[in-house]
Amino acid sequence: AVIASGDVIAVPPSAPSQVDYEGEIGVVISRSAHQVPAADAWSYVAGLTPVNDVSARDVQKAGAAQGDMDRVLSSKRFPGFKPLGPGILIGAQHADLAVTTSVNGELRQQATLGDLIFDVPTLIETITASIELRPGDVISTGTPAGVGFVSGRYLVPGDVIEITLGDLPPLHNAFGHG
Repeated sequence: AVIASGDVIAVPPSAPSQVDYEGEIGVVISRSAHQVPAADAWSYVAGLTPVNDVSARDVQKAGAAQGDMDRVLSSKRFPGFKPLGPGILIGAQHADLAVTTSVNGELRQQATLGDLIFDVPTLIETITASIELRPGDVISTGTPAGVGFVSGRYLVPGDVIEITLGDLPPLHNAFGHG
């Protein structure tokens, strides 16, 4: 569920040990979008916002080992596992727009809009080929390198995660017992 900047990302009682941050760029949709060609995609974007696509990696890994995609996806469905905001950057289509993620002040992720594996127009074209997006929907663009999954450095209660995007105020959340 979506939470705001400043809210606590609650430790899930059933999966407390491998909770991971994923600083991403969120693409906020401005109007209904269905079967949108990539060339027109930016005209459906209201703006960009920081997103933390939080995951319970132990749940994700167990699901992957069993070939259970629903369980893999359930690793992202815990309450509060989708902080976003606190604002929307309008007209930010330049490739050098930076997103950074810090945990307790230590830079862990840094990338630009140009670093995405799938650019925003491709994401919108692909998603809207089969799903209609509505105003206010947010697409998470995928995480850059530096997540705890690779390093084994997962979140522990008391950690503070900060995600910046351009000149917006940072998305700032603590991880703990809400």
